[in-house]
Amino acid sequence: MDIKFDFPGLTENEKVYMVIHKHWIVLARYFFFAFIMVMVPVVILLVPDMVAGLGIGTQSIALVGGMYFLIMCAFFITVWIDYYNDIMLVTSKRIVNIEQDGLFNYKVSDLPLERVVDLSTSENGILAQIFGFGDVHLHTASDAPNFDFITIPKPHEVSKNIKNVLELHDVVKQSLSQKQGEGT
Repeated sequence: MDIKFDFPGLTENEKVYMVIHKHWIVLARYFFFAFIMVMVPVVILLVPDMVAGLGIGTQSIALVGGMYFLIMCAFFITVWIDYYNDIMLVTSKRIVNIEQDGLFNYKVSDLPLERVVDLSTSENGILAQIFGFGDVHLHTASDAPNFDFITIPKPHEVSKNIKNVLELHDVVKQSLSQKQGEGT
């Protein structure tokens, strides 16, 4: 059940039980958008009358096309980095959400397991049902904001595993409190 995954802030006795990325459908949306954006200049170049009517030379077309391609590559690299670095971790002590925001910014939020009071899942829409993705919502009893993990694979399975970790955490906590009670 333990996973070898290291991240800043992982304590010595803390074990990582789950590492969850967003569902691949998130990338598919951007792939579709990128495909459409790549096809626009191709269609323009395939219609010779359209290009000839613009009065633009081949060097200008090559320059604009190259710049357009570089912009599309930069967009796609940014999307990939954002997708790859958005991670949810379930450890023996807390739940950690690492969110990449652009190329150079990220936000790390953690929620101690003691603060989780409720857990819910949802799969909204036909695509979510077909491809098996959805949302997991962790509700807290404190002023801390709820944790919402959007568009993750197998949300019901993830929810079940988080409940198992919460139960294990409660058993360990009760065992420690009993040992402390016996020692005094």
